[in-house]
Amino acid sequence: MGQQGQKLAYLGPTAGPRPRSIPAPPRYLSNLIIRKTFRFVPTSGAYGTTYNFSAAKLCALMGIATTTTNIVQIFEAVQVVMIRAWSSTDQSSGIFLPRTISAEFNGTALGIVGPQGKASDMSTGATRVAHFTLVPPKGSQASQWQSGSTSSPAQFFSITAGQGAIVDIVLNMTATGDSRSTNNSVTVNGPATAGQLYWLALDNNAGGNLSAANVWSPMPELVTIT
Repeated sequence: MGQQGQKLAYLGPTAGPRPRSIPAPPRYLSNLIIRKTFRFVPTSGAYGTTYNFSAAKLCALMGIATTTTNIVQIFEAVQVVMIRAWSSTDQSSGIFLPRTISAEFNGTALGIVGPQGKASDMSTGATRVAHFTLVPPKGSQASQWQSGSTSSPAQFFSITAGQGAIVDIVLNMTATGDSRSTNNSVTVNGPATAGQLYWLALDNNAGGNLSAANVWSPMPELVTIT
């Protein structure tokens, strides 16, 4: 019957390597955060005009129409990564006149206070366009996430420019992830089509204050409304 007293190891119902432990689910962000570059070109406006913007206007750059005159923001919070700008020379008088373009994080309200440092550049001659990149300083309130609430939003930053300018704004944006249903809509002239996605001007009417003339238009291939 074999060797006496030999002990046999129990291998269980199946023999083989020990199973690996199941990893715990990692941290998960359920709603959407994107980084997007928005480009705008002013369709009118005199050289040297200053335009003032809020975080509400940034969160309203994309929205869904609910009525012929109402657009609801897709985004609830925004963080400015950088602003890039270009401006051509003025040739309207037959000679090449320099043009200056500038931007500033000049918010003064609590939670949105800017460093007040202004970035600017000037075009010269026939070919040298003005150009600058403005980044909110690390740790400043201007560099932090801001609410897109349309209830009397405070001024966030300003841009001084005119026709012939191009502005790129690089944003981190958080899509609405809760049941927020107030202080998140924009009144437009229309007529909008309910359910249609629209891209709004940088100086849109979100908040009903600051610059709201719809001068800074998005790219023409997008579906826009004012």
